[in-house]
Amino acid sequence: MLAALVMVAYAAQRAGRHGWACLAVCAAGILKFYPFVLLPWFVWTGGGMRGCWYRLMGAMGFVIAVVVLTGSGLWRELFQYGIPMGVGEEIGRTFHFSLPALVTNLGYLYHDFHLSPAAKQWWWLAGTSAGLAVIAAAYVACLSTHRDPEAEFCRLCVAMLMGTVTVQGCYFVFLVFPLAVAGNSHCGETHARESDLFDTAHRGCESCRPPTSPFLWRHVLLYILIGNLPLYGLFGLGVFSVGNSGSSES
Repeated sequence: MLAALVMVAYAAQRAGRHGWACLAVCAAGILKFYPFVLLPWFVWTGGGMRGCWYRLMGAMGFVIAVVVLTGSGLWRELFQYGIPMGVGEEIGRTFHFSLPALVTNLGYLYHDFHLSPAAKQWWWLAGTSAGLAVIAAAYVACLSTHRDPEAEFCRLCVAMLMGTVTVQGCYFVFLVFPLAVAGNSHCGETHARESDLFDTAHRGCESCRPPTSPFLWRHVLLYILIGNLPLYGLFGLGVFSVGNSGSSES
């Protein structure tokens, strides 16, 4: 449902219905927070500073209306209890394919997974900061290159998955569009280096399950590093999209 809402938003954006696009992304973000990562792009790509403000105010009004209608107390309890329990405690207990999870789990491993609350909070903050840095870098790349909405949307979808704290295998449904775009470019005239990079990224993104080898279970560092193959695939796909968009512009 979330991927469908985001794709509907992208289709509406390309059709010039920028307000509806922002509302679709907000609906996805209300259901699961991480699609909000894409909202700034949908707000600014509509064109015109006045239009940007209208879309921003409309998105904020829609979110506030949903919060009021569903009960502000429920949202307050979600932020106070639900998110720390459902997000913070999942790291180190459930495998996630994201940069914040990788950084946090390596920190937990350094402490042999017996951390004080202060150390746990520090590593969780370090992982979250690394993910936010990736998302910020993707936005900087979108601002610094020539206008290519297709490439920008693909780049931000990849950055969203890399930078979100909890990313399970089912989240990779968001790659259906970036992989289709990259595959279309891969079938056309691409350099051998770009072709190899795409193949590696594609294979990595397909491996959306943690390893089940008893040998790796006994060697936690190898388990973490090898299990993050989808994350490496995401990184390769992001590099491929940047390089391919740059070559297409030239």
